[in-house]
Amino acid sequence: MMVYVRVRVVDANTRAAVQGCLVRLDGTTVVTDADGVALMDVPPGRRRIAVSRSGYRMVEAFVEIAGPSDVTVELIPVFRLL
Repeated sequence: MMVYVRVRVVDANTRAAVQGCLVRLDGTTVVTDADGVALMDVPPGRRRIAVSRSGYRMVEAFVEIAGPSDVTVELIPVFRLL
């Protein structure tokens, strides 16, 4: 049985959607769209999620997926001094 998961990625400072993130959840990788959303089907249970994008710190965490789920991930921008 697979479960529908909607992952929304936002900038931790501005709360704006972040397009072009790689979202990995239980072996499935999807890229976020213009609304910062990635859609996928995964088996229920405790799953590891990893979200990355250039210019942001990568986020890794475990999420419990029991049924259709909405997951929001906040990415922290990386500031570089020139």
